[in-house]
Amino acid sequence: MPLRIDQVRTGTRRLLVKPQSLQVQPGESGILELTYRPLEHGEIEGEITFTSNDPAHSQVSLPFAGRGVSALLQLEATVHVFAATSLGEEAVWEMEIENFSRQRVAILQVETNNRQFRVLSRPNHLGPGEKGRVRLAYRPTRSGETRGVLTVATDLAEARQLEIDLRGRAPVPTTLRFATVPSERLVPGTEIRLPIWVEAAERLRGVALTVDLSGSDVEFVGIEFSEDGLLTGEMLPLVLVDRPRPGQVEVGISFTGGSVLEGINGSGILGIMRLRLGRATAVRREVVISRALLRSATGSVDVLERPAVAQLQLELVGDFDGDGRLALTDLFVLLERQGEMVTKGDEVVDLTGDGQVDRADIAAWYAFFRALPVMLDTP
Repeated sequence: MPLRIDQVRTGTRRLLVKPQSLQVQPGESGILELTYRPLEHGEIEGEITFTSNDPAHSQVSLPFAGRGVSALLQLEATVHVFAATSLGEEAVWEMEIENFSRQRVAILQVETNNRQFRVLSRPNHLGPGEKGRVRLAYRPTRSGETRGVLTVATDLAEARQLEIDLRGRAPVPTTLRFATVPSERLVPGTEIRLPIWVEAAERLRGVALTVDLSGSDVEFVGIEFSEDGLLTGEMLPLVLVDRPRPGQVEVGISFTGGSVLEGINGSGILGIMRLRLGRATAVRREVVISRALLRSATGSVDVLERPAVAQLQLELVGDFDGDGRLALTDLFVLLERQGEMVTKGDEVVDLTGDGQVDRADIAAWYAFFRALPVMLDTP
């Protein structure tokens, strides 16, 4: 059966459709020609509605949008997005207007519909071929995204009213830190767990972390998520890990499933960073999240510089007196106890793990000492 388009409605004279009716034979296609003729500067949105003899879809609607631009009075932009601006600070934008007409154009009014966008200065008129600038300030009063419209009214018949969409964003006051850091001295082989705490998350959709690990003593193992953390219900984490250079790890965490479009809100443990300690070559090491990118469900991205630092105290293998260095005093401990059997709780002097203090332990201590980037310290 042929498909018959009986009527096409657009709801505006700016969008013309030819032909108004159409018949399409089975297996063939038909063409409707749409012509957009703006009557003035600005945007228009609407729906094209088709009425047909299709019993399953007798009426189908499709959205459309268009923008008319004046050829005689041109603006530098029809949309401007301000860079992220902190609360209490101000960003300024200068927009150029150029008069291509042969007459003097009066700028009757320049205003915005949102108090967070403020007109600082504007031209009163533009001569033929003349350019002018509108200075506009954005000072956010609340966090999140702000939208507005800048309206320029003139006495030019073709451009009585020009509109520019404005968008601004104040970074969400979200912070990120390590919730707890081990205070005791850590021995080789220890797994270190650093909970990552997020404060005041607002529609958080994803996080990208750059983690700096000083030295080769600390190894990144992974990220663990717990049921009592920020990820609740059906929200699932997708984790990507990259190691762009020695001692640095980049971790990307995206949230999927559940109410992912709403993002994560509130404060709590985002995840637990797992690290493993190797043979220590220094008594102190830093684990630093040098940069954190927070991506909102709105698409905005906030950057936190060096938000989290963990100072780790490491225990050197062979440092028997606990002074944080390897010295001859430590070697004397081994020499004095040479030939002894190791008792429970005193395994620290058994460097080879064979149950006794012997020449093998002395050789192991000396080899480890030579590998350390420290100088011999005599008592």
